[in-house]
Amino acid sequence: MKVYEVTAPKRVFSTLKGAVFTVALFGVSLAITPFCLFVPFPAIKAAFTYGGTININIFLIASILITWLMGPLTTAIFFTTFALAILMLPRLLLKMEASKAVVITVATNFAVFLALVFSYQAFTGVQISDLIVKYLSDLLPKVTSYYENQAILKKEEINLLKEQFSIITQFLSYTYYSFFAVLITFVSAFSVLLVKLLKKSLPLAPQIDDFSNFRSPEILVLPFLIAAYTLVFLNHYLANQIASNIIIILFVCYLFQGLALFYKFIEKNKYSFYIKCLLYFLMVTSPQLTVVLVILGISDVWFDFRKPKQIENL
Repeated sequence: MKVYEVTAPKRVFSTLKGAVFTVALFGVSLAITPFCLFVPFPAIKAAFTYGGTININIFLIASILITWLMGPLTTAIFFTTFALAILMLPRLLLKMEASKAVVITVATNFAVFLALVFSYQAFTGVQISDLIVKYLSDLLPKVTSYYENQAILKKEEINLLKEQFSIITQFLSYTYYSFFAVLITFVSAFSVLLVKLLKKSLPLAPQIDDFSNFRSPEILVLPFLIAAYTLVFLNHYLANQIASNIIIILFVCYLFQGLALFYKFIEKNKYSFYIKCLLYFLMVTSPQLTVVLVILGISDVWFDFRKPKQIENL
């Protein structure tokens, strides 16, 4: 990575500022989850502003601060979730297409996560799924007690909440693998989006390829259909667990493909700024539209909606 000419004091100040912003964003993300999307960006922004190893320095200082302020367990969460996005993504973006850089970062991060999970379970004999169930089970009485004391929900509604909470707990206990993969995918993809939006203010920013051309590999349709068949027709715990995780991960792959089609449609029709904002707002806030986008992404594998129309010569 090239180095942008800047004085040593300014580089030191920028490193410290980036570390402080990273720690602040990470701290907020522990309470307000969507803020996790912004956590890697101070270091990535510095990497494309000053070059060199400044993102590594920001990461190391931020890790020390988090350990000092929040403890080693919280630092482990920071390492597992954001380390590779901060350390790998800037360099990969300079060498290859953004989609490939995101895939490699996410795949590496997920492999490290699986290795840590299996190592922890092997050495301690404690299953991560059991820890999730215990945490959520301990959380439920606090939630229901709050609603009862504040008279927010009726007794029947609280009983329904308990049933739904039980279903969610069971579901998360065997799909946490895929939810982690989804989380780091959105973190990396959002970092790339911010780089693209702010590239004019980043001296060393790479040229990000057009998102409207994004396509998931066609071969992914096969595991998606097999996993769907397994969930519907087989009643086997391990098979259903694997299938559920595959479905969730591929759901996100086809969601991105549907988003690419959606983005191309908006840009092609040249809507006004306000119409675009409205459409993007609906896209983010509507669960029904999310399902439509996934179906659109899967259908694109067969119908190739972005294929240029051939004009017949008369």
